[in-house]
Amino acid sequence: MKRGKLIIGFFLVLLTLISCKNVEEAKTSKKPLVYASFFPIYDLTKLVAKDDVELRSFMPTSATVHDWEPSPRDIKRLSEADLLIVNGANAERWVDKVSENLPDLNILRLSDNVDLISYTGAAAIGDFQIMTRYDFKDKKNNILFGHTHEEYLRLVFKKYDENLSHDDYVKLGRKLMEDVGEEVHQETNLIVEDSKVYRIKMRHESGELNYELPESGKWIVYADRLPEEILSYEFVDREDNKIIGEELLRGSSQGVDKITYDPHSWLSINNAKTYLNSIAREIIKLVPKKKMIIDMRRFNAVDTLNLMQHEFRDKFKELNKREFIVIHYAFAYLAKDFNLIQYPLQGLTSMDDPSIRSMIRAIDYAKGANIKTIFTEYGAPKSVAKVISEEIDDGKISSLASMEYALPGVSIDSMSYIDLMRMNLENLYEELKDE
Repeated sequence: MKRGKLIIGFFLVLLTLISCKNVEEAKTSKKPLVYASFFPIYDLTKLVAKDDVELRSFMPTSATVHDWEPSPRDIKRLSEADLLIVNGANAERWVDKVSENLPDLNILRLSDNVDLISYTGAAAIGDFQIMTRYDFKDKKNNILFGHTHEEYLRLVFKKYDENLSHDDYVKLGRKLMEDVGEEVHQETNLIVEDSKVYRIKMRHESGELNYELPESGKWIVYADRLPEEILSYEFVDREDNKIIGEELLRGSSQGVDKITYDPHSWLSINNAKTYLNSIAREIIKLVPKKKMIIDMRRFNAVDTLNLMQHEFRDKFKELNKREFIVIHYAFAYLAKDFNLIQYPLQGLTSMDDPSIRSMIRAIDYAKGANIKTIFTEYGAPKSVAKVISEEIDDGKISSLASMEYALPGVSIDSMSYIDLMRMNLENLYEELKDE
């Protein structure tokens, strides 16, 4: 009887030990949890990591990278992550919010290791980037804005007084621009007050602001940033004629320029290769036993991109024409890789219809540049591009993928960064060689 009890006790102890061992193995075999911000970052990470980590996309595939904001529930999901991989360059504006809430989360910003296309950003409070004197023939005029990912343009109108010197106006501008300004939305009518600062809200599309001055005549306009591709704007009258002003000062009045970046840095093959190297290093830290196979995957992906890059460099060298026209301002990095020139159409967006005025300006621009092909966003409606192409002699439409959002009805795992980059280059080459 005692012997039977001993045998039963022995098996109970054995089962307990086996159970504990299984639990311990389950704990140690759990895959690291990695979040990638949006599609191109997710796919490049998948090329390197495969199934060695649990990889998830942080953003919904239907969202656009520049507009989406995480909810408290989204941020809570990240609290369990071992790594968050983002593009950076201000593409994901929510990253600082995540860092504040999860200070211990390891965040890999891929753009930190590449050369970014930079512009002069907004001036600091109490400073301005440009001071211009305009002679407004009419009190009612417009400001036209191009496609941008920037947030605000701050400006102030000051009635010109010939008794004030240049230095007086610089000092006055600095004083006025100490005010953050009243927020104003585009597509509204602004009744301007002399010397009041206005903070005009930008959109992920082009637009315009109608404004009415207290009186016509000469005015000084201070703005906190220069009109550049990253945030383009111009003053026009109600007949859409550009109002030419006299620049009295260009560049920061105090040498405190901020820097802003074109956020579409993933659309460079050179950058993608650097991204793969950075991703591999971080994934290896999470699963060091898989270093050899991760390095092999990274090498294969980089090699594929190298071959594609050499192929299309040779093809583009043969072309006489190197300019292409796009609806969505996103392809400056791709153009830089292959010595091409991107002409983004002002007044057009990848996902929203522009105004009639903007379309007329776009058609005139395309005709003036003698460009026949309009490149639209891959997967987006082509109605706007069709209207413009029909107004151009022998006009055509083709597609380029910015990869900012997933195609409708297509899952994130059924798309490929490398395939979409090849499609971009093939479509560009096919159209440019015929122009």
